[in-house]
This record gives sequence, C-alpha cells and structure tokens, in this order.
Amino acid sequence: MTQVTHSLVVLVMTFALWPVAPLARQNATQDPALQVPGPPYDVPEMKVYLTDEDTKEPFANKEVMVEYFWGWKILKHTPEADRMEILKDIIIKARTDGDGLVIIPARLIMPSRPQAPEGAEFSEPTFQFVEIEVQDTRHNCGLVFDKKDIDKYRGGAFLDFRRVVPIWRRPTPRPTASPDANRQGASS
Repeated sequence: MTQVTHSLVVLVMTFALWPVAPLARQNATQDPALQVPGPPYDVPEMKVYLTDEDTKEPFANKEVMVEYFWGWKILKHTPEADRMEILKDIIIKARTDGDGLVIIPARLIMPSRPQAPEGAEFSEPTFQFVEIEVQDTRHNCGLVFDKKDIDKYRGGAFLDFRRVVPIWRRPTPRPTASPDANRQGASS
C-alpha cells in the first residue's frame, strides 16, 4: 500500500511541475527592448445601456466582449512591414444586467509596438478605441467608443451611453441568371 501511495505522489508532483518549465523558458525569450512604448491612455469606467433593435427592450443578461484597441501607422512601407499587424487589443468578458447595462471597466492602456523592420518606419503607438462586441444567434456587431466619445464622457458631457444593438442580417445573395436565360439571349 505504501508503494502505491508513494508512486501516486510522484506521479501527481510530476504533472504539477511539468508545465512550469516551458512557461519560464518562453517568458525568458521575450525581449522587452523590442517593444516601443507609446503614451498611456486612461479609459474611465463607463456605463453603457444596450437596447435590442428588434424588440426595443433592454439587451438584458447577455454576455458581451469589451475590447480596448491601440495601434500605429506605417509611415514608410516595406513588404515585411505591410504584413505586420498594426492593431492590438485587450479583451475582457462582461455581462449586461436586467436593464441592459454593461460597465466598461476602467483601464490604463499602455500602448506599445514592435521595432520597425529594416527600411520601414512606424508612428508612435497610441490608444484608438473601445469596442463592445456582441455575438449571438441574432446579433453580430461591434459598438465603438472612440477617444472623442470617451473624453466627452470623462468631461461630464454624458452620464452614460445609450446604444442600440442591431440585428444581424445575412447579406442577400445576388441574383444570377439561369443557364436557360443565357441560351435564350444567345439565340436572339
């Protein structure tokens, strides 16, 4: 019985320690000197009331994603620079309450970007916008709050935001001519 217990403890300890080493090596290879920082941007906590476009009722008790975006511009293009991402984000899950209220958490965004490849030139990384992303069976949209909206909110111009969540409509397919119509046109 003691041999079985001892083996089980060794087995459990092996699995508990196994993933730590690869993570430590992975973090050790990241070079913070490769990141070019930009000016910090303080996003205040914001109240947003969402209404369903179809029912005109509060968009209540639904999961949404809150995304904070920052990016940079490519000032001098090279093929390598043109293939790089120029927009980064932080994603947080949130949920609306019974009144359709979602709180966008306050967050200090510290934008950064990679070094520009040789021959390319990038602008300073800056905060861009906050987006509430809604995806369910009837909705697929992003509601954007740019710096101007956020600064007005911070300045007291709004007590809260009110936005309508549009219904996702499938694009209608283009009508195509039937093969018979093409034959009729050719024989006239």
